[in-house]
This record gives sequence, structure tokens and C-alpha cells, in this order.
Amino acid sequence: MILSLRPEVFGQKHLAGVLFVFMLIGFALYLLIRYRTRPMTVLKVSSILIIALEVAKYLYVGRERGHLPVHQFPFQLCSYSLYAMPLVAFGRKRWREAVLPFAFGVGMVAALLVFAYPITVLGNAPFWFPIEGDWLPFHSFIYHGVMLFFSLYLVLSKWYKPVYFDIVKAFTLLFIAVAVSGVMNVVLDTNYMFLQNPTGNPLAVIWNQHGRLWYFLSMVVVAFLLLGIVFLPFAKVQVIQTDGQQTLDYTD
Repeated sequence: MILSLRPEVFGQKHLAGVLFVFMLIGFALYLLIRYRTRPMTVLKVSSILIIALEVAKYLYVGRERGHLPVHQFPFQLCSYSLYAMPLVAFGRKRWREAVLPFAFGVGMVAALLVFAYPITVLGNAPFWFPIEGDWLPFHSFIYHGVMLFFSLYLVLSKWYKPVYFDIVKAFTLLFIAVAVSGVMNVVLDTNYMFLQNPTGNPLAVIWNQHGRLWYFLSMVVVAFLLLGIVFLPFAKVQVIQTDGQQTLDYTD
């Protein structure tokens, strides 16, 4: 068998990385839920960890390149978990309730998209080891693993009990995030969320064949469909709950 000399989507590096991260997530979820660790402690530690990972990335890139490129600023889709997760873990109840659907739904979708199609984060080395001077793929897989863990823990610990129409809150905040990134694209002349250039986005073919408008519309449709799938398992919960309005309990 001839092995590729560069990492490819669905290649050995991709699949091995996903398998390893998913195993870590599953193991952590099992232990934390099995031994009834305080949910607030887990959420706070996860939030601190993802911020620490982001700071570590800035330090690494700054050391390697002598500066921090604008495309590394925290305005990519996955970067918004840097804001949402701490608000959930440390914020007041009002802020938690507003941000929870976004942190859960968009965080999960964004992480799974990267694990499914990590074309921009696999790096140049064909395999994970030996490390060939590029730490960023390790960082990216761990970072998105923390995002996915956070989303899964929210519901598996029963700390957050979604209802299907939470999708509206999640999509509203996603729209605001896209607007912010769009403005930053203009200000910094870069390409957050693939809004200025579709290269690296599986939907690039729509831009190339039908233009920018249809490309944007396709991203809106795909985002809504994916969020719909994430919240779909909780649709029955809302139908069953006919006695009053659901409230969220944040006590440990």
C-alpha cells in the first residue's frame, strides 16, 4: 500500500486524530458523570482550559512568526466558544440562559464540522508523530475536542435541558456572530468564517458556479439544518412538558 506523504481528509492522520479525541471525550464523560462531579466545576475548568489553549496558540504563533496574523484573531466560528463557554460557566443566570443554546448547539456543530472536514487544520506533516515543528494541528484537535466535550456534558449531566425551539436562540446569536465576523473581515481585510473567500469550505462549489449570494444562502440553510438535527432529540421533551414554562436549574 502506498501511503500519502501529506495529510488528507479521511486519511490516517485525520481518522487517528478523531478517534483519539473521541475516546478521550468518552472516557472523561464516563468518569465525570459516573462519579457525579459537580457540574459547575467541570464547566468552569473546561472554560478555563479552552482560554488557556487559545493563549498558548497566540504565544506559539507569535514566537514562530514574530507576530500574530490577523486570521488568528478570535473571530472564526469556533472562536465564539471562547466567549460563550465562560458566560455559561461564570455568568449570571440571565446571561447563561441567553447563551446556553448557542454554546451547546453551535459549539457542537462547529466542533463536529472540523472533525468531519479538517482540511484547514491538519497541518503539513503526514502523521501525528514524530512532530515536525508544527504544533497547531494538535492544538486544533484538542481545542475542538474541548468544545464538543462541553456541549455533550451540558446535556449528559442534565445541567442543561434543551427544548427544540432553543434553536431560535442559537441561530439568533449565530447570526450576530456572523455579522461581527463580517465587519471584522472588512476592518482587517481577512476571511473569518469563509465569508470573503470560500477556499477550504465544502460549499465553495456553490460560490464558483452560482455566485456569492447563493453561497451565503446555502450556508444559512446548512447551518439551520445542522442546528435542527442537534436540537431534534429534544423535540419530544417540549411536547411532553405541558405544565407551565420550562425553567433552568443551575444549582449543583
